[in-house]
Amino acid sequence: MPRDERRKRSAGLGPLLAGSLLSLCSSGRVQAYEAATTLAGLTQQAALASRLHRRLLDRFGLSLGLFDPVRLDLSRLPEREARALRLRFLALDPAEGYAPTEEPVGGKIGPLQVTERQTALSWLMAGSVIESVPAFWVRNQFLDPKTLTGLHRPRGQSAAAASMQAMNHGLATFRELLTGAAFDGNGEPAVTWMSDPRNELGLPTFLRAAEQAVAGEHPADRETALSQMLLSAGAILSLLEQMGDPAHVRNDFEQALLLEGGRYERFVASRYGRAGIPSAAAPEGDGSDPAAPAHLRDLFVAPAGPAAGSGLAERTATRFLSPGTLPSPAARFPLPAGAWFQSSETPESPYGDERLNPGLSGYVGTKDVPHLAAWFRVPHGPGKRGELRYLVDNRCHADYAAALLPEIGRYARRALDLLFRGDLTVSLDQGQVQVRAGELGFGAGTVVLLGEGADRRRRRLSTQPSGPTDAGAMVASLAVPEEGRGLKRVVVLFTGQDAGGEPLVASATLDLPEAAQD
Repeated sequence: MPRDERRKRSAGLGPLLAGSLLSLCSSGRVQAYEAATTLAGLTQQAALASRLHRRLLDRFGLSLGLFDPVRLDLSRLPEREARALRLRFLALDPAEGYAPTEEPVGGKIGPLQVTERQTALSWLMAGSVIESVPAFWVRNQFLDPKTLTGLHRPRGQSAAAASMQAMNHGLATFRELLTGAAFDGNGEPAVTWMSDPRNELGLPTFLRAAEQAVAGEHPADRETALSQMLLSAGAILSLLEQMGDPAHVRNDFEQALLLEGGRYERFVASRYGRAGIPSAAAPEGDGSDPAAPAHLRDLFVAPAGPAAGSGLAERTATRFLSPGTLPSPAARFPLPAGAWFQSSETPESPYGDERLNPGLSGYVGTKDVPHLAAWFRVPHGPGKRGELRYLVDNRCHADYAAALLPEIGRYARRALDLLFRGDLTVSLDQGQVQVRAGELGFGAGTVVLLGEGADRRRRRLSTQPSGPTDAGAMVASLAVPEEGRGLKRVVVLFTGQDAGGEPLVASATLDLPEAAQD
């Protein structure tokens, strides 16, 4: 559907919501990795390299996996939740391939009488984009791996000054400024925001939707929940992917959020777009693929334990620089260990000259990043070497992107595999449905047996608690009750924890033989 037509239909949301659409949904002024291209591309590559395609085939019956069309029926969601999602969908660019198309429900056309439809992969990418809509949510996409804090104001800046600055750059409205609700320069750490109940696309929504995508009574309920689950998974990936932006892990407020900053992010968007993002497949034998994590937060930051220092935020913060955290005379932001200086290449001048003075400029490099930063001296008079200064130019941007984008994709792939982990095998033995764990051990939880008839409606048949279970061991054995006669299939749903204590939702389906249906 044309974008203009989608915006016209937003009039049904009411004058206040429609009137504030641009201020809420505009993210063009925010200089993080560009959501519409870079984050969507990173998520796409992570999905293609992950096990998600197989999971969608096996668990949810999508015959085309990632490429199967899935519908989200807004009329089946709570009204507030449906309106919020619809507003966010209006910010999506149909040309990028992840803006859902609309179909009327029951012959009616209105803001909440439509079904949004697109492929499973497109829902995942859409989630990565709308995590940054409205724009002020970007404040929760920062994480300092040293202090485990989120975005905070620069030293000496007041909350009022930060709010005024936010309004000038599209991160707050005049009404919010007057009421004291404007962005004040602070945000929640990304790893905390991921699980915050206020996050409409966070981990709680993912887990709830994953359960409903299996246990929903009507097929349309399950399909809508599956769309929500994919949206939430994409939004979680988006938070993780921003940990590969140096400004987001070094509290570089000015460069990451304001119009004047973001040269690196714009460079990445311009050079790679969405389709040019490198593959997230595991490299062969170079040891750079992140280890499978025990906990989702370990992919963000791992301050202790066997995985200490392996989080994406930690790796980015210690190996890369951002324009606002370049080395200073006070050494508040030192160069990474092992960095060296060279003067064989002359950087571009930040003052508009074509080149800096040869011999008084060059690059700082490391083993991983040959052009980590450009250095130059500003002469104070004849014969004086001058003050040493640094900048990050396009040569640096190219090296940063070449190193960071594949790594971000591999971390996002690991996150997807962790979110959709937990295989179950189901068999029928003398009227008993036997459920065994796959390659992953299960913690305590609940096993629900669901029956599905010819009309595809599902109903609960029995529920059984389950204790900790080793990989391959029996999780539960449930009898098919008398009211289960005539079923086409049974579905097993596990909700609880894995062996490491992480929340887990897993499921499996078993088609019943005709004899069991009689």
